[in-house]
Amino acid sequence: MKSPLRNPHNFIPDQFEPRDITIVGGKGSMGRRLAEEFFKDGYQVRLTGEEPLAEIGPTQPKNWKRAVRRWNTNVCKDADVVVFAVPIPLLSKADGLSRIFGHTPPRGWRNKLVIDICSTKTGPTQALSELKGATVIGTHPMFGPKLKSLVGQTVFVCPVAPANRNRVLEVRLEVCLRWLKEFWSRRGVQVVEASPEEHDTFMPAVQFGVLQSILLYAEGLRQSGASLKHVQERGTPNSRAICARVARMLSPAMLATYVNLAFDNPHNRKWLEIASESLTRLRSWIAAGDRAAVAAWMQELAAFQSTSFRDHFVDASVFHDECFARREFLAACLSNEAAVRLALSSSPDKSDAGDLRAA
Repeated sequence: MKSPLRNPHNFIPDQFEPRDITIVGGKGSMGRRLAEEFFKDGYQVRLTGEEPLAEIGPTQPKNWKRAVRRWNTNVCKDADVVVFAVPIPLLSKADGLSRIFGHTPPRGWRNKLVIDICSTKTGPTQALSELKGATVIGTHPMFGPKLKSLVGQTVFVCPVAPANRNRVLEVRLEVCLRWLKEFWSRRGVQVVEASPEEHDTFMPAVQFGVLQSILLYAEGLRQSGASLKHVQERGTPNSRAICARVARMLSPAMLATYVNLAFDNPHNRKWLEIASESLTRLRSWIAAGDRAAVAAWMQELAAFQSTSFRDHFVDASVFHDECFARREFLAACLSNEAAVRLALSSSPDKSDAGDLRAA
């Protein structure tokens, strides 16, 4: 009896070497950024999304949706890798794939690597697992599309074990996961492997918890009638830092993303309960003039931080404060980055600089 790994029908190469990559939803900002990264490595990339009617032809909404679904099916047919860069609710719903491809998902997913980039993983990966024969790896890039450099950023990868412990599919998953990790590592990105459940449990600590604090601060500014101009011009370093997050996160382009983030991870509810209880206690202490209770609570929060955590972020905050104080100077440097690089590369002291780097 032949081993399934030696059977030519189930042949698995030592390396996953894709050529064609399709990004479903690639007309969005994050889809376009991923396309740029794949282009850099020489892959053939095709994008699909909700194109304008003029690009497709039909003028009736029903025909337009049908045309988009046919296009989604066609561009995925010959792809080695299919990336779903679509909103979380679309993949998390029971009919998500049907809405992308039509009444039923198309066949022919064997030997394909399927990836999503949603900020929750349990629902989307369960939906993608319906694509029979596909290798499914959920991913979550922990950065936005506008970053110039990805060095130092983080990407979560959440491989989905094949059903029935199929050994061929398990080996295929290992080979594809190695390719995906290498793709991100070449860009200086930290790759964190976790199960979809582990990922979703952790996310409120770095996403919804942050959004929650930003919403509370922004609402305080709005309802108190604070002058945004005065906050901008006379703010403390801490207020400048949080205002930078308010402006960036609560921008029109990001609102839909953060609404989905708030609703689609059930672990967010615990953070809401914690915030509500904490604010209630704080309000009662202040109303009663109980300074000792507030001081004791703050002491608990301070003691909770490890030394390494505190040192890391204190150093970072000092750096951020200095950047904000010199914002105009830094902006001028960035706007002339190309000229600065050219001047440095053509400097007569270039050889000396190389000696110093070598030393």
